[in-house]
Amino acid sequence: MNCPRCGHDLDTRSTGGISAAICGRCAGAWLPKDDLERAVRLVAAEQGIALKTLALLEGPARDTTLPCPQCSTMLQRLTLRGVEIERCAVCQGVFLDAGEVRTLAQRVVLASADWDRAYQTLLRTVRTWAAPEPWLLDAGDSTSSGHGTVE
Repeated sequence: MNCPRCGHDLDTRSTGGISAAICGRCAGAWLPKDDLERAVRLVAAEQGIALKTLALLEGPARDTTLPCPQCSTMLQRLTLRGVEIERCAVCQGVFLDAGEVRTLAQRVVLASADWDRAYQTLLRTVRTWAAPEPWLLDAGDSTSSGHGTVE
């Protein structure tokens, strides 16, 4: 297989159950279908983070002139978490330029951390709403709060 970016031979390597074809010239990486998610999870795990979910949020695909190294179909460019990658619509493999797996993983990890913080804030807010108002604690005294009797 040849690199779609520079045409150099791709060398197949495996690590952590992920098989990737790496370009020795431009450091791009070709990942078979489903290995992008595994690679992002692996990079996150290296940082000590276990991702519960992995939503990559794709943007619309655009045609490129880069050939798929696996099946020769023209790759499509799409944006995942602000990182532009190329994907084959036929074999579903993806090509990432040097550093894009790490950048993508970092953005997913940050989004996950932001989500966890937002969720914790939401829980605190809901608990505050669920706590009885001080004036409700003395429900027998209908005149002290001006709000009437609570049943």
